Amino acid sequence: MPRKDPEGQLQRACCDLLQQYENMGRLLYFAVPNAAKRGPALAAKLKREGLRAGVPDLVVLTFGRATFLELKAGKNDLQKNQEEWRDKLTEKGFGWACIRSLDDLKHTLGIILQGGTFK
Repeated sequence: MPRKDPEGQLQRACCDLLQQYENMGRLLYFAVPNAAKRGPALAAKLKREGLRAGVPDLVVLTFGRATFLELKAGKNDLQKNQEEWRDKLTEKGFGWACIRSLDDLKHTLGIILQGGTFK
């Protein structure tokens, strides 16, 4: 029986919506595939190539600005390394948001596309 993957489902839905905005020329986005399970050799190789634990799941680029999105399904909380990345990114002036639903993403996109700021 296939395992449930609520966070993966949320990410796919978010990417579908982000793709619509990208198709309209309003933004660019990409995923940061940090969560995949890897063997020790591949994990070591990717770490040497810059893979960093806790980096947010998605990056949204709009007219000279970057916003980082951490996706969380259900009642999952941020891990310590994710909180550290949130703090580092916002200290540097980047946008950051925790997305738990498509409604969260729509709200966040409204802020991003109007040039607003948030933490």
